[in-house]
Amino acid sequence: MSNLSSHEIKTHFRNVQAISSGDRAHELLQALPVAVYTTDAKGRITFFNDAAAELWGRKPEIGAEEWCGTWRLYWPDGRPLPHDQCPMAVALKENRAIKGAEAIAERPDGTRIPIVPFPTPLRDESGALIGAINTVLEITERKDAEQVSQLLGAVVEGSHDAIISMNLNGTITTWNHGAERLFGYTAQEAVGNSVTLLYPPDRSDEAAGILGLIGRGEHLDHYETVRQRKDGSLVEVSFTLSQMKIAGGAIAGASTIVQDITGRREAEKARRNSEEQFRILADNIPALCWMAYADGWIYWYNRHWYEYTGTTPDSQEGWGWESVHDPKELPAVMERWKASLASGQPFEMVFPLKGADGVFRPFLTRVVPHRDEEGRLVRWLGTNTDISAERDAAARQRLLVDELNHRVKNTLATVQSIAAQLLKGTSDVELRETFDGRLVALSRTHDLLVRDSWEGASLRDLLIQEFEPHRSDEGTRFVVHGPDLGLNPKAALTLGMAFHELTTNAAKYGALSKPAGQVRVTWDVLRASGPSALRLKWMETGGPPVKKREHKGFGSTLIERGVSLDLEGEVRVDFDPSGLICTMEIPLAAAGAEK
Repeated sequence: MSNLSSHEIKTHFRNVQAISSGDRAHELLQALPVAVYTTDAKGRITFFNDAAAELWGRKPEIGAEEWCGTWRLYWPDGRPLPHDQCPMAVALKENRAIKGAEAIAERPDGTRIPIVPFPTPLRDESGALIGAINTVLEITERKDAEQVSQLLGAVVEGSHDAIISMNLNGTITTWNHGAERLFGYTAQEAVGNSVTLLYPPDRSDEAAGILGLIGRGEHLDHYETVRQRKDGSLVEVSFTLSQMKIAGGAIAGASTIVQDITGRREAEKARRNSEEQFRILADNIPALCWMAYADGWIYWYNRHWYEYTGTTPDSQEGWGWESVHDPKELPAVMERWKASLASGQPFEMVFPLKGADGVFRPFLTRVVPHRDEEGRLVRWLGTNTDISAERDAAARQRLLVDELNHRVKNTLATVQSIAAQLLKGTSDVELRETFDGRLVALSRTHDLLVRDSWEGASLRDLLIQEFEPHRSDEGTRFVVHGPDLGLNPKAALTLGMAFHELTTNAAKYGALSKPAGQVRVTWDVLRASGPSALRLKWMETGGPPVKKREHKGFGSTLIERGVSLDLEGEVRVDFDPSGLICTMEIPLAAAGAEK
């Protein structure tokens, strides 16, 4: 039989409870000279201290071995004790603490040691089983047990939770510092008094019921109630009540661990208020809104969802939303939704939803995960925004832009026809070609602007479009380098004409008039202390030697006036013998915005 007294067994039991709730449990357990280990809810060993390894004579594999780290186990009478029937296994399977059960542990070297394990289930705040802790006492010598009892008693005294024991009459027999901090009474004031000292006047009947549980040997786990402090203030608490037995199994009293849950209750209240505020807000915005659990089960929709779809809450809960989806689009939607559920990542998608009138309309859907403070995904928040009006408006805008482009091109064609009639009698072929080329350049720039709904055009695209008729098979005649930059319509038209004039000049007199000639265009954005500016440099090489002209041509004048008057910029043309160099510097605000 065990060498422990009933007082020692009760002390060990209380101390194990204290360890499971202490913030510094790991450090304390490792420091203990008594064997202590923990398991998860399935019995797999998750921790053992050095004393446990010494007792077992071995170190079990964390996460692989189950129930106990002993080499072999035996009942006190010498019969083999399977590990899955040991006290720790029973405690986990039956979700209850095991006290006073004796066994014999055998080390790998054959040494057998009588032990008394004290396995106790561990639970989270909701009361769910998350594992167990086991204190294994070697009872070969009583002195060792006394030392362990004293140390575990110190752990109880240092616990932040209130740990109280009482006899069958409800008289307080022990009172730790955690109880003093929570209720305000010292041990001298509390011990010897009835536990009803802590009961508010309106809960006196509760005391009789709880004391009756103790007398019947029943366990009370995570019971939430209200208690009264020494100063008369009330505190919301959660406590676990366990009976204490003496030799022979007779019930001597109970031990209770009390936790202050005021903060948790306030947090729950704040969360409920936050959710209620969200639901009020969601019911008053035009979008369809919904919330789903972490596994994707939708449990709430705002009122607009039911108004639009004409459905009922019972028909839409869970996966009922499939009924308002286009069957042709549903597989793609389901694939995206399941991918987000698996990855925990948000997603955005456009797909149609059927209204109460039977009409499918396009909706922009955004789904984002909501996580708790520890990063665990707890729910999904989704919105569906009807974009049919925006799509109709975009279609109308596209139609208007296409019509505008058509009319501009008709106007340019009319101008070209009139000019052709006026120039019909002249022998200046070059003049007619130059005029036609400028109109074609304007038309091409209009096409680029129409492609982007007249919001602007890319500087790079503008250059590439102008160079396209002059490209060689080798693709080395042009070098274009610079950051992506979007030009506003005014800047695109002005620079489009400037690039046309420069390209035409290069083809007639400059680098593009020779097979080996090359045009290099670079640009960047200057960010000085003043306003930002676009700096563009046109450089020609490989053409005929360049000579400065006595008079400016119309093309040069067109470039300079367009850049300076329309874009408030500056143009400098250098007639370098190796090739023409044209430098433009334009305020970024006048040119457009960076992409």
